[in-house]
Amino acid sequence: TPIYWEKEEVQEIEGTNLYSGTQQILEMLQNMFKLIQLTGDSVPITLEDLHWAYSAFSSRAVGMSLKDNSQTYSLPTCNADVIPCLVPLVDTFNHNPDTKVKFVTDLTKKVFRYECDYDPAMGEEVFNNYGNKTNEAFILSYGFSLVNNPHSTCWVQLALSPNDPLYQFKKKIFQDKGLSLRHHLHQVSETSSEKKVISDELVEAARILLLTESDYYFSSCTSQQVSIGNQVAVFSVLHDLLNDKLIKMSREEKEEKKSGYNYFLAESYRHEQIRIIEAGLSEIEVIQKNMGQEESVNTDEITVQPLLHIISSEENRSLVSSWLSSLSLKAEFSASGSLSIISPKGEIFIPENLLITTDVAKNSSSFMSLFQQETLTSLGIEEDFLLLLFLIYEKSKGRESRWGLFFESLPDVFPNSLLFTNRECFENTPALHVVKEQEEELHELFYMFLSPLQKACNLPTNIYNKQNLKWAYSVLTEFSRTVTSVSGAAIVPIYPGRYNASSSVSFRFCRERKGYYHHFNGNTYTENYQNRKGEDLLSLHAFYPPHENVIIPLEISDYMDVADEEREFLTQASNGTLHFLKKGVFPEKLMEALQICLPEGQILVVREGDEAENLEEIENKEGEQSPEERRKDIARLLITLIESSKVDVPEEVSSSAYLNEASLRYLNGINSVLDDNIKQLEASIQ
Repeated sequence: TPIYWEKEEVQEIEGTNLYSGTQQILEMLQNMFKLIQLTGDSVPITLEDLHWAYSAFSSRAVGMSLKDNSQTYSLPTCNADVIPCLVPLVDTFNHNPDTKVKFVTDLTKKVFRYECDYDPAMGEEVFNNYGNKTNEAFILSYGFSLVNNPHSTCWVQLALSPNDPLYQFKKKIFQDKGLSLRHHLHQVSETSSEKKVISDELVEAARILLLTESDYYFSSCTSQQVSIGNQVAVFSVLHDLLNDKLIKMSREEKEEKKSGYNYFLAESYRHEQIRIIEAGLSEIEVIQKNMGQEESVNTDEITVQPLLHIISSEENRSLVSSWLSSLSLKAEFSASGSLSIISPKGEIFIPENLLITTDVAKNSSSFMSLFQQETLTSLGIEEDFLLLLFLIYEKSKGRESRWGLFFESLPDVFPNSLLFTNRECFENTPALHVVKEQEEELHELFYMFLSPLQKACNLPTNIYNKQNLKWAYSVLTEFSRTVTSVSGAAIVPIYPGRYNASSSVSFRFCRERKGYYHHFNGNTYTENYQNRKGEDLLSLHAFYPPHENVIIPLEISDYMDVADEEREFLTQASNGTLHFLKKGVFPEKLMEALQICLPEGQILVVREGDEAENLEEIENKEGEQSPEERRKDIARLLITLIESSKVDVPEEVSSSAYLNEASLRYLNGINSVLDDNIKQLEASIQ
């Protein structure tokens, strides 16, 4: 079994579930050995002894029923009724998947009996049946595998983070539905009973784990399809998960193959797992293709794209066209200068050496020679900041950089939210919150990292300054993409495509082609900016889709004190104190949360003209009140609160016409959502 394999043999299964299982067994035996040593037992037991005992037991033990099943044979339905034990002679029988056997416990005669469903002829081998196990289980326990084993699977592990805002809600759904975080990809063949590699349970588990707060508040989280964004994310994430797994277990085929039975086992198992994963990837890609064809996309929405790509300068058009041409892509410009990226093959392929990552920065000796490692360590320089420095460094090299043409085609000042010239109108909106977070992060990056680094390493201030830091930050924000097999940020040097809420953008590594690729429907590149919210699109990418519905957060604790026990109760009840207002959706959960937070036995009197800056200032009077009247008063209270959240929409927000139009669309959208919620609340009172 693998716990006895040589180091080079074990390396052949790295990245597979078999490798993980082997390491877990070795770790378990090591811990057991430490406990044995602590007991001070006089009998000397070595770690090798423990390995032998484990292997002897796991490879030879059979399950014996503690209950008498000699009269009416049946398999125990409870694990507590079965005890694994060693049965001399029976433990020497080889495995035959077609043999039907019985292990009979006869308590009257006090015997354990082995029975098979056929009468072996003299000299014919007698078989056991080890069960419908995967090849992974066969190798771990017995040291062999079956060719074309119909029961082989490849499991994938999902995760539910305790830091997820919807952790309690998602955990409860998993418990109610009996879902697991570990799922098996099934081998589909003529001999297997499975019809799909990707099970419905895996898709459902991923759907729940990827629910956003917007999905939670505005969609039916128990339906088969929550939202377009969720559906796209599910299959995109599953594809990335399988592709990552595939990359980890792939090996460069060598002309001279290693000999030996263990190498044969490792290679055959790994190839089996690769076949299952590749079949799963193909299944997902068919689903993604069909999903893209089924989604109807508004043509007005498709034409909207970031201001970055309204390119009016002929010089810049030439630079953009040259860079895209080097990637076998074509640039098309509309009369207004809007860029479309065309690919005859319906794909974008980025050679491995053109991806910009932290690893690329660390492996650049000329770049790293600018700094002393001790200085980087003492300042606590994080990997993302190192990537920003690398962008500045490469930009300063001009055309000598392998990305020189790409950087030259980009603006020196990106048209993002830093260009807002009238910020007062964004007060108390989610967009301004994003902008302030962005500015605070830039401020921190400069004064905590770049400025001290300038002095410690004598960096030229005409290159490593705040303006170029803003530029690098904007590049990272605009061009960072999801890339399988890359940990941390990855910058893909390709201009953003036209906005399409149903598209999926994820670049996957292809070992044969030595690069990263992304397939899409049709020949015009589109993307959905990783399902970012409207205020993120406006603040980070300087555009706002015409048909985007604004989602407005409302935190109850901003308006009233919420006791710890109330907050805990709201969290457990899946209400929480943070709620979102959206057009066409009645704020039922917000109403329920307010009923929990506001004192029972008090009538909330909301007079016309009351200011809702603090709910506790609103007059209360004691008295009896029916649930219906209380609900109406809470609705009136909520109306005053929502009224106070409206924004004044000016005639102009930015000196940029495009950014100004997008900003006004966003601000009007806020008031439209608030007015819609007020109408619904007023209708509920009547």
